[in-house]
Amino acid sequence: MLKIWDAANFRRTLTALCLIGAPLLFAAAELLSPPQVDNNPNVMLANLAQYHDRQYISTLLGIGAAILFIPLVFGLIHMLSERGVVFGHLGGGLILLGNMTSTVLSGLNLALWAMSAPGVDRTAMAAPLAQLGQNPVLALLITGHDIFALGILLLGIGVWRARVAPGWAGICIALAVIVDVAGGVAFGDTMITSVLSDALLIVGFGSVAWELLTVSDEKWEQMAEVQTA
Repeated sequence: MLKIWDAANFRRTLTALCLIGAPLLFAAAELLSPPQVDNNPNVMLANLAQYHDRQYISTLLGIGAAILFIPLVFGLIHMLSERGVVFGHLGGGLILLGNMTSTVLSGLNLALWAMSAPGVDRTAMAAPLAQLGQNPVLALLITGHDIFALGILLLGIGVWRARVAPGWAGICIALAVIVDVAGGVAFGDTMITSVLSDALLIVGFGSVAWELLTVSDEKWEQMAEVQTA
């Protein structure tokens, strides 16, 4: 039960809830996002117009996931404050950095949603969109996805090494990234790859969440010491 007046209980329960909610919202946002098309501005706007409501919902879910990943990261860094500390801090830092770029891209997605709305002259919108696509800052922001994925991989290794949950939990978290990358290289951006990768992430983080929900507040506070005992 969440007790906002008890710091230990609040941090433990909030971390657990975010471990459940963040990957669920992340998966929903990814699976609902419109299919990828050619980078031609006219084709992109036509595609976004076809999936207009779906893109809006996906963007909002992505923003919600980004928010929940912040307490998730700090909670896991607390759990990995002894064993797995290097993986925890590096992975957590990369996740937060990638999270920041994804939030900026969410703002761009909302702009694209407005540009592809019914009644908007998409021909007029194509020119500024083409200019935006040539901006090197956009290419830099897109690399945020890779930074985020590397952070998840390192954090999964940290969870596995620290044994703060069943060993397979950290393996599932790390495998989520490996499956996503390997599947993308071998088969392209397919729904099967996304579903499998997201499922591994949900199961891995969910297992850590269950561990937190079933321990006492005292165990949460002493977790670092217990890991090295």
